[in-house]
Amino acid sequence: MLPIQAAMMVGGLAIQAYGASKKSKALKEASAASKQQEALRRQQMEMDAARKQRNIIRQSYLAQSESLVRGTGQTGSSALGGSSALPGSYGQIRSDERENFSYVAAQLGIGRSMFDARAKEAEANRKAAEGGAMSGLGAAIMGSAQPASQMLTSTLFGQTPQGTTGGGLGAQTGSGFEFEFGYM
Repeated sequence: MLPIQAAMMVGGLAIQAYGASKKSKALKEASAASKQQEALRRQQMEMDAARKQRNIIRQSYLAQSESLVRGTGQTGSSALGGSSALPGSYGQIRSDERENFSYVAAQLGIGRSMFDARAKEAEANRKAAEGGAMSGLGAAIMGSAQPASQMLTSTLFGQTPQGTTGGGLGAQTGSGFEFEFGYM
C-alpha cells in the first residue's frame, strides 16, 4: 500500500470520527432545546389551567350575585328568610363549580401525561440517533481494519498483501542478513 493511500485512509477515518462526534453533540443540543420547548409548553398548559380555574370561581361568584339579586327582587326582603329558591340556586352553582373544576383537573392530568410521554419519546429518539452515529463510526472502523492491517504489515514488516518482501523494517538488506516476519 502506498503511503498516500495509508494517509488517505487515516484521514478518512479521522473525518468520520469527527463527524460522528459533531453529530452526537448536535443531537444533545437538539435534545436540550426540545426539552426546553416542552417545559415551556407544559408551563403554558399549567398557566392556562390556573386561568380557567380562576374563571370558574369568578363565574361562580357572578352567578351567586345574580341569584341573590333575582331572589331579593322577586320576593323582597323575605328572600333571605323563607324561600328555598336562593339556597337551591346556590347549591346548583356550587355543583356546577365542582363539575367545572373536575373537568379542568382531568384535562390537566391528561396534559401532564402527554408531556411526560413526549419527553420519554424524545429521549428515546435521542438515544437511538446517538446510537446510530456510534454504529456508523464502528462500521467505519471495522471497514478500515483490513486495509489498515495491510498497511501496517507492509510498512513495518516489509510485506505486501501478497506476501512478497517489500522495503519495510522486516527485510534488512545490505547488512548481511535478511529475514521476514510472518503475515499478521
